[in-house]
Amino acid sequence: MLFDPATFSANGKTEYGYDVGVVQSEKFGELKAVRNKYGVSVYGFVGRYRTSPKPWPAHVQISAENREMVHFGRDERSGRFNKHNAISFEPEIYAELTNPAFWEAV
Repeated sequence: MLFDPATFSANGKTEYGYDVGVVQSEKFGELKAVRNKYGVSVYGFVGRYRTSPKPWPAHVQISAENREMVHFGRDERSGRFNKHNAISFEPEIYAELTNPAFWEAV
């Protein structure tokens, strides 16, 4: 897994009412995170398709059932493309692609 949702430590709520805080990742250290009724999502991952250099903000989440999910770009259900293998941790680019208010405590 990319991070351990059990390590979530809240430090406030977002303007949308979600718990915001941090989680621990063996590979990436401390990551910004948001927790809602569906699970814990982390900040900073982008996805890229092999056919284009365009970065997409990646929604990386571990669900309440402990399933790791990665979504970015188009809806891909062909089964031939594994989005887990097409993401990278690039927080600077992610910040340019998303609304920072979603990740900040108010």
